[in-house]
Amino acid sequence: MTASQGDAETITDIAAVRELVGGRPIDLICCHEALEWTDDPAATVRAIAAILTPGSALSLVTSGRLAAVLARALAGRFAQAQRALMSKDGRWGDADPVPRRFDTEALIELLTSCGFAVEDVHGVRIFSDLVPPAYIDNEESRRALLELEEAAAKHPDYPLLAQLGAATHIVARRRS
Repeated sequence: MTASQGDAETITDIAAVRELVGGRPIDLICCHEALEWTDDPAATVRAIAAILTPGSALSLVTSGRLAAVLARALAGRFAQAQRALMSKDGRWGDADPVPRRFDTEALIELLTSCGFAVEDVHGVRIFSDLVPPAYIDNEESRRALLELEEAAAKHPDYPLLAQLGAATHIVARRRS
């Protein structure tokens, strides 16, 4: 196994990517906290599909819209929360440092339309970004929070909890 690091700007240049990996097949791409920063997320996902070998995996982590809405509301910034909820790109305003946030269903639709089969979807940091540090000041509290995060991220009866995560993690495979 050989790891190679690329970036969103060069991943759409298929020849450059093949040169980067020495022409070897690409079996896994981790695109973590990057898609929201690309100028054209759909073009980036299409490029990823084009360079992955059939059956290979994509691990995708992106910022979630609902987490931004909840965080802004809990901070008393209600107009920003509403803007994040209603805006096309999930941003809470011009000062928002994140160019876009995604809804889970939109991500699944994007991946499917680009030739991926989604295998797993779960929320990341559902509670941990919202819990005051004073509540997790010892190992027992940190462990309990992590156990709660894990249980909520994939709870079959409450899939909405996963969408409240600061990020969404999707594992998908390129179809043949």
